[in-house]
Amino acid sequence: MSKNMDDFNRATALILEKLYENFPKKVAPLHLAELEKGIDQETLENFSATAEFLTDEGFIVCGNNMNRGTNISHARLTSKGLATLKMIPEAIDDNEKTSFAEKIEAVIKSGSNKAVNTLITQLISVYVKGGLS
Repeated sequence: MSKNMDDFNRATALILEKLYENFPKKVAPLHLAELEKGIDQETLENFSATAEFLTDEGFIVCGNNMNRGTNISHARLTSKGLATLKMIPEAIDDNEKTSFAEKIEAVIKSGSNKAVNTLITQLISVYVKGGLS
């Protein structure tokens, strides 16, 4: 997978987790550079582009003020974003009843880029196929 896609998936997981844990409050500002330690300029630009994508696609809302792509003002999940994160995806094990939000938290803690990539791909697929847009 390309670096841009890895950054996109990681940023998506980190942004959604941050907004989910603060919901229904707005995060003002959301500091993209503080979502992950040791972030370089290229990764920060990908994180900023990811935040724009999530806004454009209706996962999140935010104020118009972006400080050179490093901060997003007044970010919050939309009802569609919240509903998607609360969904319990189909699992191999029927006993596993874990929401996307819980899975995101777990894969971030695990540090596995592969797990993050797989989960975010599944989340976006469910969002698109689920008719939540």
